[in-house]
Amino acid sequence: MLEHVRSGGPELTDSEIATAFLTDQFPPDLQRQLLVLSRETLPGSAVASVRSPDPQVAIVVLERDGRTWDFGVRIEKAPPYRIKNVIRAERTPGVLVRPATEDDAATLREIELKTPIVLGDANVVYDRGEDYFAAERLMGIVLTHVVEIEGRAVGLTSGVIHEVRVKGERMTAAYAHRLRLMPEARGQGMRQMLGLVSFEHESWRSDVPYSFIAASNEAMLRNVRSKWSVRPERIVIDTRSCGEDGAGRAATSADAPRIAALLNAAHEREEMFVPQTVQTLRMRLERQPDLYTWSNVVLGRAAVIGVWPADLNVIRQLGNETTTDRRALVLDYGYDDGGEDELIELLRAACGKLASHGTTELSIFTCEQSSAHSRLRSLAKRVEPYVLNLYIPEPDDLAERGVYVDQLYF
Repeated sequence: MLEHVRSGGPELTDSEIATAFLTDQFPPDLQRQLLVLSRETLPGSAVASVRSPDPQVAIVVLERDGRTWDFGVRIEKAPPYRIKNVIRAERTPGVLVRPATEDDAATLREIELKTPIVLGDANVVYDRGEDYFAAERLMGIVLTHVVEIEGRAVGLTSGVIHEVRVKGERMTAAYAHRLRLMPEARGQGMRQMLGLVSFEHESWRSDVPYSFIAASNEAMLRNVRSKWSVRPERIVIDTRSCGEDGAGRAATSADAPRIAALLNAAHEREEMFVPQTVQTLRMRLERQPDLYTWSNVVLGRAAVIGVWPADLNVIRQLGNETTTDRRALVLDYGYDDGGEDELIELLRAACGKLASHGTTELSIFTCEQSSAHSRLRSLAKRVEPYVLNLYIPEPDDLAERGVYVDQLYF
């Protein structure tokens, strides 16, 4: 492949591309465009080094006339070893993208505070607090990188590797968790360089990439090519106005079979949901027991919710008005058929408890196809729809089954 793109030789035909490339995610026309771009820049370059983070991935560093490129190829894990994707990124002098460490926590927090997300007329900042990496520890496999210019941190990117279920098939997905760039980091070829980072550290670990983008985030949506039609919704609940006296009881590890059954009963039909077992539930609730564990789960007769206090500060600016809320997250919830009303009772009880400790918001995800959708919407002070960007054609019955969002990874 390297010799082909450097030689400037004849274009590959559709038949040759179909033989050499896996074209389900990237059709022949797109593959050809990428190869043409490479042929225009790489002829005459010399190989400086080669690295291989995985047996199916090779990245070659090419140099020419003082310029440097990373050129990567990824192949299938089994015969006939077709090429899954090719990537090319030119390095910008003085720019470095490196893995983050615990010592970067304060710096990354500051970057997020200085780079609000533009959602329509509102600017939103998520302040993760002193324990910046708490959410990452809950998630499991998270790959966070720092973007530096001349040694100064100006951005960050983070991806999560976890399991999803699409069209009944379980697969490992790479979720684009967050991206923040300071103004001085934009327009310097960062998109290609960050794409190379994802390719080197995430793509070979997963079967498919995906992301959720706020429906009001017009800037990000312009870069999306594969938008699924069903939009899941984040329901933001005001704890002070919705709180009531307690309902349900704190769960224990002995309740694992019942909790898994309730989660599966509520979400089994939804795309992206991976059915829970006692084993997977234990892994989820015992990964970081100091943050989220059995005592955070409240179990009723026909419903269950798991709430992570999170202490996530949400700073929202709309016009001249700025509000700051302290948010908790519903990471797990489920119910039997007919248990929707009890679910709302458990949520109201959680709101009452959270409000008494100074938490002002509770967020939970749902979709129109859920039997609890209208009840959850009735609690909302704000509804935030999201677009699923997934490079797999959506199933024909998506409008009947809906999309599940695991807020643990969100």
